[in-house]
Amino acid sequence: MIDHERADRITKMPNKEKAIVSRSKILDYILSLTHRDGFSKAKFFMQFGFSINQWETLVNALKDHAIRNNVTKIEQTSFGTRYVIIDQFLHIFEGLQ
Repeated sequence: MIDHERADRITKMPNKEKAIVSRSKILDYILSLTHRDGFSKAKFFMQFGFSINQWETLVNALKDHAIRNNVTKIEQTSFGTRYVIIDQFLHIFEGLQ
């Protein structure tokens, strides 16, 4: 379910400074070429120079992205609240290539 009204009221992700992106989330999902749902994300991020050998670089880029940009959509999922931040996403790749 998408809560557009709530997204209009919230411009930044709540508690973004406390965001945690676990090692396993990056290595076993986002940068995994063997994960059923993650492999397309891995291909996307790897084309910009992110790698499993320096997974912390992606963690820092994702956290920075959440701090710098506004929430564009809020969704409720089986995992909890999902804050979508897509505007100006590509700035996190500056200097990687």
